[in-house]
Amino acid sequence: MQPELRASHHRPGAFETISPIDRSILGEAVREIALAQRRLANVAAYSETDDWLPGGR
Repeated sequence: MQPELRASHHRPGAFETISPIDRSILGEAVREIALAQRRLANVAAYSETDDWLPGGR
């Protein structure tokens, strides 16, 4: 699909065809995923990798 979009000069990932509500929900989901990734990166920076295992082996 994306090669056809590029050939027709559309930006890959452009959201012209989804409703404003769907766009808002998608944006909120992306922000929440990014927040979870930042939190996990913070935990990883301050904990031992062995602590990540079940039971903290």
